[in-house]
Amino acid sequence: MLADDRISRLLDALSGGLSQEKLESLGSEFNSLAQDRAEAYLPSKKIAIAVAVTFAPEAFDSQGNYKNSSDTVFRSIGTYLAPDDAPPPVPGKG
Repeated sequence: MLADDRISRLLDALSGGLSQEKLESLGSEFNSLAQDRAEAYLPSKKIAIAVAVTFAPEAFDSQGNYKNSSDTVFRSIGTYLAPDDAPPPVPGKG
């Protein structure tokens, strides 16, 4: 397997403390690797979550639309890690 500089940058960014700046940097790196992403930082609990997903061709409907999988995974992780400060439900699905 060939080395991927983008993955190396992600691994470097993951070391050390968490901050909003670091999360934004990670989000930028994830954006270059993924088709869909979600991220957030909860300073009061020192929790950062970044989720990136890619899709197989069958994930798209006939119009090219796809389900926002990263948001679903992100909300599940956020609810598990910080149940008292869980991400709000998706509007219209709550």
